[in-house]
Amino acid sequence: MRVLYIDGVGVFGGACRSLYENLEYLSKRNIDLFFIIQEGTIREYYSKFSNNIITSIGLTRFDNTQYSHYRGLRWLVLMREIFYIPFTLIAMTRAKVLWKKVDLIHVNEITEIFSLLIAKIFFRDSKVIVHCRSIYRKKESSLRNRFIKFLINNNVDILIAIDKNVKKSLPKFSNTFVINNSFSVDNNIEKRYKKSNILKIGYVGSISEMKGIYDLLEALKIVKEKNKKFELMIAGSQIHTNKFYLTSILKKLNIQKGDTKEVTEIVKKFNLESEVLFLGQVKNISRFYQKIDVLCFPSRLNAPGRPIIEASYFKKPSIACISEPYEDTFINHRTGIAVNPAKPNELADAILFSIDNKKELIKMGENAYKNYKRYNDPEQNSRRIYNLYKKLILKA
Repeated sequence: MRVLYIDGVGVFGGACRSLYENLEYLSKRNIDLFFIIQEGTIREYYSKFSNNIITSIGLTRFDNTQYSHYRGLRWLVLMREIFYIPFTLIAMTRAKVLWKKVDLIHVNEITEIFSLLIAKIFFRDSKVIVHCRSIYRKKESSLRNRFIKFLINNNVDILIAIDKNVKKSLPKFSNTFVINNSFSVDNNIEKRYKKSNILKIGYVGSISEMKGIYDLLEALKIVKEKNKKFELMIAGSQIHTNKFYLTSILKKLNIQKGDTKEVTEIVKKFNLESEVLFLGQVKNISRFYQKIDVLCFPSRLNAPGRPIIEASYFKKPSIACISEPYEDTFINHRTGIAVNPAKPNELADAILFSIDNKKELIKMGENAYKNYKRYNDPEQNSRRIYNLYKKLILKA
């Protein structure tokens, strides 16, 4: 079985980490693994499973997700995607020359739909699975939605949604399966709650407006004004670090907001220097979760993210920006506290509750771990993906 993975995000973040978890299991099956990826930190992780890796300056994408679909000045993002088209073609051409054929193409996010179409030109007979990790744009009457739905119906064999929130948002497609993200570390890792006089809050994600770091700092400003004690540990780096002029232009226009220097200045402005600790990209994620009391996931994407699953493994509850949680990822006031996205006041209230109710935090952490065991077992979920591979290839 020859499987080609397409991943257009160069930074090792949530989506890449989730695929990495599956590959830990899949690489032990009878599969030859191939990768076409954007240049970045993800290469060192995928290279653990295969030497068949082609990197590109960029892979063209089309973002029709709920949070970042093109509108207003965001249409300028397409300049970058058009710029990436020749590099995508070069990468696919190299793949065809080197590898001749693959049985199945597994795309790591629905935003890579156009990279998939280019791949299908070169690997015409391959079956296709598209992983869907973001809440999709819900305006069904949109011309873009109808066009993407047409592309899916004519080029994709299976959609995998990472949770019920994502599945509900996707275009209707008969072969859509929910397979939750997974997380695993050494089984000997200690998971018990550690008492602390100061609430230790964890943030995992890129330094970006989309991930809610600006909202979180606004909330912490409110909490500090009430003379409450806390500490925030930020595990993540700047969202874009490449030097392309297009990316710089998009940041100047405030279309892609996320700058470590700017966030540091906000920390100073809000007088939070003694409470906020920047850790950068954290490789030993286990040690990070062991140190915190509660995870704060203030994302504006209005969806449960991978860090919530990771925290639940360590029996840590989450404060999460989800307006409509589903039980397969988050249960409000049982596994954590749900608030509305982009509402710093609500975030502040949830943090204040956590400071004043440590026993309740412990209880929610225990419930979060029970939910993890039910939905996020890595071997069980990876086996389900492998069974989909076999099903498609046997049909071929």
